[in-house]
This record gives sequence, structure tokens and C-alpha cells, in this order.
Amino acid sequence: MSKNALQCLGFAYKVDLPEEFSTYNGDHDHPAHKLLLNLSNYLSIESKLIFVGFVGIRDTSCQEARQAIGDWRATSVRVIVVMGDKKNTTEAICREIGCLRPNEDFSSRSLTGRVFMEYND
Repeated sequence: MSKNALQCLGFAYKVDLPEEFSTYNGDHDHPAHKLLLNLSNYLSIESKLIFVGFVGIRDTSCQEARQAIGDWRATSVRVIVVMGDKKNTTEAICREIGCLRPNEDFSSRSLTGRVFMEYND
């Protein structure tokens, strides 16, 4: 999924949730919300889940970004992209918005955050 610029989400549900969750709507005053604020409840709430599956979602690339990158390339400005996504996802998005050519090998110039942080001034 990441090579296609998709974010991966996993879905699961729980059959035997505490009664407070049957009417929970996200309201901060709801009793279930108070349960979620207490970290000691997480193990009981988030265990024995039934896995449903994965889904890939896509953030649409901004047309203005593609245009701006094309304009910058025409002036020989070097474009550097910093993102919080996985390396494969970032590279796919960069191809989509024109930072990379379709068949350009970017693997030696693409860094994870961990590798980047290891660089010295």
C-alpha cells in the first residue's frame, strides 16, 4: 500500500464492551469518555478485539503543489521534501506531485527520520 501512497488503517471491534460505550458519541461529558481518559482502562478495553481487516486511504495530492514544484524545477531550485510518512509512502507522493520522475531511482537519496537525525552538522 505504501508504494501507492496509501495510508494503512486496521479495523477491529469488540463484542463485550462496557455498557457505558453503548451510547458513546464522543461527547466529553459522556461516562465512556471518562473511562477512555484513564490509561489503566486501555488494556481491558483494547484486548480481545475481533480483527475485521485493513483498508488503504489516500490523501489527495494538491494540484497547487504539483504546479509549484514544476515552477521551481524550471528555475533550478532544489526541492527537498520532509514528511512524517513511511519512506515508501513519501516516495510515492513525491512521484505523484512531480518531485520525482516516474522511473527515477530515489532510494539512495530518501531518508527515514531516524537516519536523518543521525547526521551531524
